[in-house]
Amino acid sequence: MTDDLFPAILSALRGVKGPDASGNYSARCPFHDDKHASLSLHPERGFRCHAESCGRRGTVRALAEHLGLETPRRRDGREVVATYPYRDEKGRLLYEVVRFRPKDFRQRRPDGKGGYVWNLEGVRRVLYRLPELLAADPSKPVFVPEGEKDVEALRSRGLVATCNVMGAGKWQPEYAEHLKGRHVVVLPDNDQPGRDHAARVVASLRGVAASVRLIELPGLPEKGDVSDWFAQGHSADELLELVRQTAPVYEDKPRFVLRSAEEIEALPRPRWLIENHIVAGSHAVLYGPSGSGKSFIALDWALSVATGKGWMGYETMPGPVVYVAAEGSAGLGDRLRAWKAVYGRETAGRVHFLTEPVNLMSTDDVKEFIRTLRLLPSPPVLVVVDTLARCMVGGDENSARDVGLANAGVDRIRHETGAAVLIVHHSGKQGTQERGSSALRAAADTMIELTDDEGAITLSCTKQKDAEPFPALPLRLQAVELDEERRSCVVRFDTEDDRRRDLERAAFTASQKKILDAIRVLDIGEGASLKDIMRVVALPDRTFYDARRALLDAGYIVKDGKRYRLTNKGSEAVRFTADTAVAVRSQFRTAVTAECGAPYRGPHRRSAEPALQAALRNGTAEPGIAVNLPPSERSELAPDDDDELPWPPEDEEEG
Repeated sequence: MTDDLFPAILSALRGVKGPDASGNYSARCPFHDDKHASLSLHPERGFRCHAESCGRRGTVRALAEHLGLETPRRRDGREVVATYPYRDEKGRLLYEVVRFRPKDFRQRRPDGKGGYVWNLEGVRRVLYRLPELLAADPSKPVFVPEGEKDVEALRSRGLVATCNVMGAGKWQPEYAEHLKGRHVVVLPDNDQPGRDHAARVVASLRGVAASVRLIELPGLPEKGDVSDWFAQGHSADELLELVRQTAPVYEDKPRFVLRSAEEIEALPRPRWLIENHIVAGSHAVLYGPSGSGKSFIALDWALSVATGKGWMGYETMPGPVVYVAAEGSAGLGDRLRAWKAVYGRETAGRVHFLTEPVNLMSTDDVKEFIRTLRLLPSPPVLVVVDTLARCMVGGDENSARDVGLANAGVDRIRHETGAAVLIVHHSGKQGTQERGSSALRAAADTMIELTDDEGAITLSCTKQKDAEPFPALPLRLQAVELDEERRSCVVRFDTEDDRRRDLERAAFTASQKKILDAIRVLDIGEGASLKDIMRVVALPDRTFYDARRALLDAGYIVKDGKRYRLTNKGSEAVRFTADTAVAVRSQFRTAVTAECGAPYRGPHRRSAEPALQAALRNGTAEPGIAVNLPPSERSELAPDDDDELPWPPEDEEEG
């Protein structure tokens, strides 16, 4: 017999204490005049009196019969298996709930003559174990399951618990007054009636309880309850840990909290998850063009944090990492194998992957994702969401409202887990800003831009809320051969020496080639102005200036006053063709026409490059220019007299 008569026995005994860590209770022995609580009893192991003058021992049934309690009897073919007494604030019996086998419940009240009336007419309804509830430490959580059996399962493990009579759907608003100012944890049964009942309990406690948490116990079978959860091997400590990890659905505290200047000064300084790059617990965004290597860098960060490896000379704060590969797992395995092959680090148990999207705009999706994170042995320190577009299901990136909902989902993950959340996102069409609404940048603590110039990738900080932006980092994707058929890449630091060596080998990037070609076409003896070069190459400013600086440093071009020329080394390195010349000429003409609204005419018309025109007409060129056209094509490429390129004033300032 487990809980057959035990609640009634505890109520009938005097001086009851417990339970202890083993589930044992102590009380004054009813078999002799006991003044020292010599009786020990357990719902499964029975009782024993430790007094030498008594020494009685036996089963729970025998103790119940001695106390004059109603032991299991037959009533209408059913066996009574438990009796649950409901008492008022002063401990007076109001009514009882009797449990039968097969499972059934009946209520009865004392008739004043030593018997019972099997109804509750005219009886005040109270919470189960009300005297014990009122006497309990108000700082301890009060658990509210669905039935009395669950209450006893919780109390036998040293927890404070109560419930209402008649189970699901019978909660009355007046019960809430007994829980005023208490921290309540509602534990629904795993079925729809149980969830509906829990919602009703939570609603009645708003504005009454100090806080209310709703915990759906993980791993319950259909219709399972907290007693089943304990039977699976879970402990009270695990339940209390779930309480600590679960945010209240209601908390009676001011919406806003004012802090003094001294409290602000005493706050701990932000800790770096990745030194100088991402703050622990923050909201960070990595954005760049498609195919630029964003996912390689995000994965490199994730694996470095998970294994405690420094990243490009910066320290990391090690801890578990969760990577949401919302665009799928294709190629992910090879990237992992390549990273481990290069760095020799094991990642088992340290980084976890989700290969489907989490809709950040959906409170249900975010809630389920957080529940999944709580199943980890330790909370994650970093959650990577790759990409934002795939995790805004049905949302519009250009909508401040939709992006705001996604930001709210990110914040909930951060606040309930303590993890930093890194969002991987695409840049816009111009490649100089993240795509979509500015609400993303406004909410983020850190914005990191990735630019790609023919494999030379640069990582730059465009927003850092709590620190100085880190210096731009030149990076590269280094190929790693896994076997004869498979290759992947890892992220490596790209030093200035690496870039200089590439230039020495004439391994120009696309941007550098454009600048060299433009200078060769535009320089007719006096060099090429900065504005004219920028008109021709049509590059983003930062990309242009980086490429120009590299060419200057490597000695391929030289600045002469306010104009630029190719050096002999630059002229020898450029393979210049007529096709290139025509392309540059067309680009320059388009740029100037766009600026002026119409081609230059009349007195403003001037030959943009007579040397080039002569070369195109005659198949000849200045020294170093390789032009080799068949005679049949020369007239087609030569410009008409009325179609000459305009040229801006020679004294024009640099742009």
